[in-house]
Amino acid sequence: MDVKDLVEQANVKLKTPKTIVPPNLKQCEGILQQMAEMGYQTDEAVAKAVIAYQSGLALRLSGKFGGGKSAFWKVLSMVRQKKKGGRVVHPFRFAVIRMPIVPSFTLADLRRFVKRYEDRDMVIDDLGSEAKVVDFGTRCEALDLILSMRESSHFRTHFTSNVGSEDLVKRYEERNCDRMSYAKLVKFGSRSQQSVGTAIEHDSRRGTGKFRVPLDNTDNYIVFDQTVEEYDADIARRMRLAELNAIDGD
Repeated sequence: MDVKDLVEQANVKLKTPKTIVPPNLKQCEGILQQMAEMGYQTDEAVAKAVIAYQSGLALRLSGKFGGGKSAFWKVLSMVRQKKKGGRVVHPFRFAVIRMPIVPSFTLADLRRFVKRYEDRDMVIDDLGSEAKVVDFGTRCEALDLILSMRESSHFRTHFTSNVGSEDLVKRYEERNCDRMSYAKLVKFGSRSQQSVGTAIEHDSRRGTGKFRVPLDNTDNYIVFDQTVEEYDADIARRMRLAELNAIDGD
């Protein structure tokens, strides 16, 4: 099935609310085409996710491990768009919180990250797989903190999970489940996407093809992986380098 037919079929089955502005299906086709060229396997579920995203909806991608849910956001962040005048941009920007590693950090680290990237969409990845965070001897749900802070953001919060809806309800308080209910559920199949990152990285190393953005060298895809101290040290280092460059330029 070609991309155009795939988008048309997915759009019919998606059943987006009537209050949502209809997406530009031609743009959705272009996005899917680029994702396919980067080695990401596109199907009806992926097409539904792209259409819903382009409709302005938050997404909850659900399905078994290996279905490409996490990779979806990485690949989407690498999609390019040509502006007037020929300038090429990457329009989709995400801050990603991988829930299994959250207990390795403090709530202060998490607060700093959520606050720092309140100006973009945030992806809560692998929801339901994390342990509770221990903060000064008290066990806390990281999800509660994230969703509370995101309530003041004008940008969307998305979710991926290998856990079904019933299990999520058992795991989290009803209030948090209600907070997630606005997100459009898209179920991904069990197809393997393990080669996605390798395909993009290999293409980047060779310097061939259309997509040469390094996997972990773009501001469009930021992952929570630093403590407050590491973050402050990194900022200080960058400021010092900027000062040295300014001195060299005089």
